[in-house]
Amino acid sequence: MSKLCSKFFLISCKKYSEYFSRDLDGDILTKKEKRNMNIHYFFCTFCRRYAKQIKLIDTSACNCYKKQEEDCSEKLPQERKDQIKKIIKDS
Repeated sequence: MSKLCSKFFLISCKKYSEYFSRDLDGDILTKKEKRNMNIHYFFCTFCRRYAKQIKLIDTSACNCYKKQEEDCSEKLPQERKDQIKKIIKDS
């Protein structure tokens, strides 16, 4: 497998997942890392599936966080928010 990996994929699945996570987190990959990641993605069914699943989880987590944030802001009436602001300002 290592010969096949080095010949066609250039990087291992483990390395792909590392690059993918860094890329998803907003880290800047070098051109070589990005190229190797794209080549590996093209050939590896498992990593394509992995990337799709992680993107789905990431999107779901973001949507859940946004919904929770919206729900929290709706529970406290504006009048109470103003009272809290006044208390903080006066102290």
